[in-house]
Amino acid sequence: LYSRLVSPLYQLIKHMRGPATQGNRQQALTMVGSMGLVLFVLLAVVPFPVTMRAQGIVKANNATNIYAKTAGQLDALLVRHGERVQTGQVLARFSNLDLAAELRLTESAQLETQAQIRQALHKAGQDLFALQDKAEALELRRINLQEQQEQLLVRASQSGEWVAPELHEQLGTWVQRGQALGEVVDASSFRFVAVMPQEQADIMFQNKFRHAELRLNGQVDTTLALPQV
Repeated sequence: LYSRLVSPLYQLIKHMRGPATQGNRQQALTMVGSMGLVLFVLLAVVPFPVTMRAQGIVKANNATNIYAKTAGQLDALLVRHGERVQTGQVLARFSNLDLAAELRLTESAQLETQAQIRQALHKAGQDLFALQDKAEALELRRINLQEQQEQLLVRASQSGEWVAPELHEQLGTWVQRGQALGEVVDASSFRFVAVMPQEQADIMFQNKFRHAELRLNGQVDTTLALPQV
């Protein structure tokens, strides 16, 4: 404290009051005061940018992953990668011959069960309740198979850009249930998620910045405004 601050100030005051500045003391005082004011403004008033490097990823605030809800063969892609889609629009079409055959067998079993129920009504036998339970179970199975059949048409769950750069390579192949097909991205708003050292994080969270900007690696000429940090 003494060597960096007290002693230099003492030497400055001693110099200003000494014979060296006797002829132009007023000018010397003005110059020293001006330099001190400029230094104060630069250090305490003028805001300087704080720059940090961090590894992160730009993510859309509203994006939905699209998965295959039913196993099947990918027959057609109705939307190309990068195209704009609307909610409910069909993106891809699958087929499942086993599922279609099982649905037909279930419908045939329903017709047969209904005929057995009509016969049981005339005979008033004890099999009526069992047949009715069987009919209800077959109807539930038909509804489930029908839903799976409808899921072979993959639809967009939201509006946005269809992102599936490699899906065309799977045309004609079998896709398992739950396999990722692509993503529908709403490009109206994004967020930048980054991981940084604790020292930088302290600076980030202990200061209230007036505004923040983001420059991505490889695109430093483009500045992205960050309305919220």
